[in-house]
Amino acid sequence: MRASSRVSHQELDLLCQIEFLYIFITVSRLVPDTAKATAVRYDPRDARVVVDHTPKSVWGKQRVSHKLTWGHGGDRLYSYQDAIRRCDSFIRSADYAKSLNPGLTLDYIPMAERWNCRWLATHTLQCPKRGNLYWVSKGPRPESDRAMQATKLFVIEEWVGSEVEHLVKEVQKVKKMSWYEDYTRTKDRNDRLIKKSINQFSTPHLIKRLEEWENQGKEKAVPKWVENSTEWWFRLSDIEEMKKEWMGAIGDKGQKMAIVARVVEEWCQAPDISKSYQEVLKEISFGEVVELAEKERWSKRELLDWLDQRAWDKGNEDLLVDMADLLL
Repeated sequence: MRASSRVSHQELDLLCQIEFLYIFITVSRLVPDTAKATAVRYDPRDARVVVDHTPKSVWGKQRVSHKLTWGHGGDRLYSYQDAIRRCDSFIRSADYAKSLNPGLTLDYIPMAERWNCRWLATHTLQCPKRGNLYWVSKGPRPESDRAMQATKLFVIEEWVGSEVEHLVKEVQKVKKMSWYEDYTRTKDRNDRLIKKSINQFSTPHLIKRLEEWENQGKEKAVPKWVENSTEWWFRLSDIEEMKKEWMGAIGDKGQKMAIVARVVEEWCQAPDISKSYQEVLKEISFGEVVELAEKERWSKRELLDWLDQRAWDKGNEDLLVDMADLLL
């Protein structure tokens, strides 16, 4: 039985603690050997000051340096709440997010999953398991692979950030905007209409077309975007116009797309087509199938044979990879 791909809170907590342990080990090397030998916690107040040229005006701040968090500046006091804000434990971070807003659920992108994440736009992070997420952190986004691994990536619905408190506040702010409710309601209604009028496989093509319009709007600086939001958003009227234009651009392809979708669905339901065979559909774009069927003028039988052949080829490739792994 295939293991569930959903990561539990306990597993996320373990991953967070492993990351924190790595940071702690690195920082612990800064502690003097005397503190390690005596097993007594090092207190900077116990260290002798040979020569002190520090102005007395800042002496009070230095006196409490034993309470400070390493690497966070001289005015940031260490506390349990601060440890939660720095997200040393995912479970505590999730509890902290709930304390700020009980209606929001915190998620986390583990380090192992970040290799497959990529930036699509200035604030849009594409995550294979969570879809497109919108960056709402104070600092710059992690560009390199190294920065991506070193940054904690917390997720709330369709937003991602590196600090829990800031992420929660930004999500709350966006959800209070008047346009957000209209945007969400219209988007859901359009998704239902598209799936009902054509088929479920056409949704990615609509998203691609919307992304093309979005890029065109940015390049031409067309004032059709909502200000003061986490990302470029379509106005209510823009979405309706785009849907009409997209539906009109399809023309007679809409019927062909529906026919191909029914054939693919029938192929998946065939008793001799296993789940592993159906995995080949992840490597085939729906547009590719429609284009080939139209160009080659395939019949239903020919389309089914083509799907069988692609699935058979993928099965052989997977078998060769498994055999190579066994030899290693």
